[in-house]
Amino acid sequence: MRNQTYDYMKPVWTGDTALYESFWPVLAKDQAADSDTVIPLLYRADEIEEVRTLSLETAFEKGKDYYAEDGRLIIPAGSAIKRFPWDEYVLKEEKPGKCFPCSLGGWVFFSEGPTVHDMQYAVTYRHSDSWLGPIPGPNPSRLTKFKAKLADKRPVQVAFTGDSITTGGNSTGVMNVPPYLPMWPTMVTDWIEDVHGCPALNLNRSRGGVCSDWGVETAEESFSEYRPDLCVIAYGMNDASGRRTSASVIENYKTITDKLLAINPDCEFIYVSTMLPNPIAPGFSSGLHAEHEPLMLDLAAETGGIADVAPVTSVHKYLLSRKRFFDMTGNNINHCNDFMARVYAQTICAVIG
Repeated sequence: MRNQTYDYMKPVWTGDTALYESFWPVLAKDQAADSDTVIPLLYRADEIEEVRTLSLETAFEKGKDYYAEDGRLIIPAGSAIKRFPWDEYVLKEEKPGKCFPCSLGGWVFFSEGPTVHDMQYAVTYRHSDSWLGPIPGPNPSRLTKFKAKLADKRPVQVAFTGDSITTGGNSTGVMNVPPYLPMWPTMVTDWIEDVHGCPALNLNRSRGGVCSDWGVETAEESFSEYRPDLCVIAYGMNDASGRRTSASVIENYKTITDKLLAINPDCEFIYVSTMLPNPIAPGFSSGLHAEHEPLMLDLAAETGGIADVAPVTSVHKYLLSRKRFFDMTGNNINHCNDFMARVYAQTICAVIG
């Protein structure tokens, strides 16, 4: 078994090894319980190294519990890898607090805490094909003050303001269950310290259930006693699900930017576009989520180089073209699991460079 944090910050769009790629073996609708289950992977698997529970505590037997065929992961009937019935994923009757209305009819399964995590698995495999999606990277003309501090190995203060995704909702480190992977803001500051050798103070003032209006209202209270060198603004999920206009959301980002600049004129910014919600949960998938990223790019371009965009929406869109939503979620509605939290951190750190 690899160390649980081995290379977890290596971007999913690089290299020839997919490390602990998550999946949830939900049976297809009308699939017979005694038939094999095909798991879509991000890449075509040349060699599967191992399959484990998402906790990484339990490994499964190749050839008995899983096998590879034509580049795909196959879970045979009778495997010790437990499969989740479709009629428990899309319920016919409402279970209050355990589901939301589903666009397919019925109710789509939902759970906070480690319930979904306990039903997911992690596969590590080698591949020879390449990533064909967007590749985040640094812009040499942006975030120049922050990058100069990193180059000089000076201590930095990194502020985070956002919603429940930014508080680490459903990350195992927050839920205190194995493998205890940190929430993505912590991954970012850990990466700054490990890669750049700079002490990085993590100022995470995010809150679950809020929209960017709350970020505007609390900016001074949250950060006035500090001098953040970088502010990572990561709302969007609740903004769009609540059907706030995209223009009002971007205006809130601009206002938060202005408030942080009043605290520290040298502060710079990363605007993080949100992951997408479950597409069959109409109360959450308003369609507005994808509108934010282009507007963030426009706002960043207007700031004269003090801001850049971490395009999580674009990266998640590509992931969804290869994998299912439920393979990468922590609550099956609008939160990350550990794999998707890694993608958040990797995208942000790629923008820093």
